[in-house]
Amino acid sequence: MIGGVCCIGIILVVIVFMAMGDHNTGSSSTASADNSTTSNVATGTQIQINYTGSWSGAYTDDSGSQSIDGTGSKTINVSSDDISTSADAQKSDGSSKQLTITIIQDGKTVATKSTTAQYGMVTVSN
Repeated sequence: MIGGVCCIGIILVVIVFMAMGDHNTGSSSTASADNSTTSNVATGTQIQINYTGSWSGAYTDDSGSQSIDGTGSKTINVSSDDISTSADAQKSDGSSKQLTITIIQDGKTVATKSTTAQYGMVTVSN
């Protein structure tokens, strides 16, 4: 008899905690969804390099030249005051997959170039 009462008590405690957890999860989802809609457009200048393999290159803006490298896609934030930006990247492998560089200013694509050549190089400027 005492064991049955304990089991019922434990079940009630679990139900109460589950109900509290559902309430908090709903609030977090709503807040998160609200925050994601407030700032979808990036400002300033970004350089996007899209490739599945390894690559290396450089970009130049008003402050000078910077070396860059990576594996996979990468977005680089450049100073928001830069009007003139250029970038280049070269594949580090003999793949025929596409390497693309895009320059974006205030959320709008202003220049983009691609290559599928083995060890191909792309240069783009705005």
